[in-house]
Amino acid sequence: MPPRPWPPAWPTAACPTRVIAPELYLENLLIPRVIGSVRERGVLPYPIRADVPVSWASHLDSADAVVALLDRTDVTGVVFVGQYQGERRR
Repeated sequence: MPPRPWPPAWPTAACPTRVIAPELYLENLLIPRVIGSVRERGVLPYPIRADVPVSWASHLDSADAVVALLDRTDVTGVVFVGQYQGERRR
């Protein structure tokens, strides 16, 4: 199956369309094998190189972004959530 384009093509609508896009959820750090390794060995076993900047965002950060966008009809498209807001780091 061919890869999907990012951001995906959205149909034109009468109302603004926004996509909330956190990079990584902060709550992923609570997965038992992750938090167990941090507690026991002081190692964060996450599949990201040490030199790659990571933008962790809580589900509460995403909720805050949604609430803020309810009154903002001028903002459309993809809205990144996290430390590097507005930047796509890969």
